[in-house]
Amino acid sequence: MTDLYLYQTVHVAHGRALHVARHAALLDAAARTWFGFGYPVRKPLPRSGILPGRGRARSEGFEATTTFGAEISIAPSGPAEATADGSDQRAGTPRDPVEALRRRIEALARAEHYPTTGSGFVRIELLPEGEERLVATGISLYNGYGYRSLQPSAVTIRYDIPFSEAPTSLHEAASLMARQAARRAKAEAAIRYDEKGMFREVEGAPIFAIAGRTVLAPPDTEPVERVERMITRRAVEAAGLEFREEAFGRSDLKHLDELFFTDHRGITSLSHCDGLPLMIYTAERIAAKLPLTDE
Repeated sequence: MTDLYLYQTVHVAHGRALHVARHAALLDAAARTWFGFGYPVRKPLPRSGILPGRGRARSEGFEATTTFGAEISIAPSGPAEATADGSDQRAGTPRDPVEALRRRIEALARAEHYPTTGSGFVRIELLPEGEERLVATGISLYNGYGYRSLQPSAVTIRYDIPFSEAPTSLHEAASLMARQAARRAKAEAAIRYDEKGMFREVEGAPIFAIAGRTVLAPPDTEPVERVERMITRRAVEAAGLEFREEAFGRSDLKHLDELFFTDHRGITSLSHCDGLPLMIYTAERIAAKLPLTDE
């Protein structure tokens, strides 16, 4: 049976996990809706760091598992003392569950020898049983959020996300199927559009359009603004451009200068959409303003 999970991918820059509070808030909202509990799960947390390498490490109250040196699962292994808010009073464990999550992510980055002068990524997966998996997904070619050198061509595909646009395994699976459909159409990326022909995303990542000095973003449907949408909005404003929440789609293509999407790696411009060539200049200017600091 395919795993059911919620997910987020955290950007780790110079050893520091960015926007952890917002990633946690996104998972919290989705977990309360679909799994019936909040996140971070308020249970005692491991007070020892995760050691590099493969195997199992046990700390009081929890067992941590690393797989191929790249994955950590946190699950209860026995009783432990906790405060009323779920934090462990023993030395070394932060009371704030979000700060504890940040430390777990950064511990995995260190265990995987992520560069302290560049960027890497750690994926959070939250299972219906309350188990949290942290997976090291690799390092970046860029220092911080970058303007990616690839400019893929895209095709538009009409499909729906099961249940909601929350970061679920169903959402991810639908995006992967859309990518396969794009490849069959001799393109590298798939733009999802809805029943009204309006663009929603590019393979699970927020899509944006540029028309003159205005950057358009599809109306947000989720209770917490996604990290990638937030940092793009701030970068647009820092670049002196207008950020406007407004639907756009296939019928607007001839009036748009650029299309791009933002994910945990940074900004990617699309070179073509349904065969129509697009420009790429303003998106690069926006990418230069993507923040490297936390909220």
